[in-house]
Amino acid sequence: MGQVDHPFAAEGPESALVSITDQLVPILKSINLETVLGTPFGDIPGGQFITIPITDVIVHTWDIAKSTGQDTTMDAGLAEFGYNVMTQVVPSGRENGAFEPEVVVPATASFQGRLLGLSGR
Repeated sequence: MGQVDHPFAAEGPESALVSITDQLVPILKSINLETVLGTPFGDIPGGQFITIPITDVIVHTWDIAKSTGQDTTMDAGLAEFGYNVMTQVVPSGRENGAFEPEVVVPATASFQGRLLGLSGR
């Protein structure tokens, strides 16, 4: 996994996030949802592809909350959405080194628990 212990960019973390979002949103809006795209997770339709960065934000919001001592409770609907996306991309993503090994959670775990376990947290 990549190291993220480097200092924030000079403009600060909030400005960096806004800049990245401002660049990403137009790209996502321009994707033809039916066009098959080559991705690190295999060839997938654009409509499926755009769910990956959304899920990335869901999981990394948890990471930030966890590392800063904030409430880590996810919205149940977002956790379910993220889990359903992850079940589709984790196998090839794990082969490419995008995810740590799965953390096994009980079958009765919430979608948040299953999402975090599947993503290696």
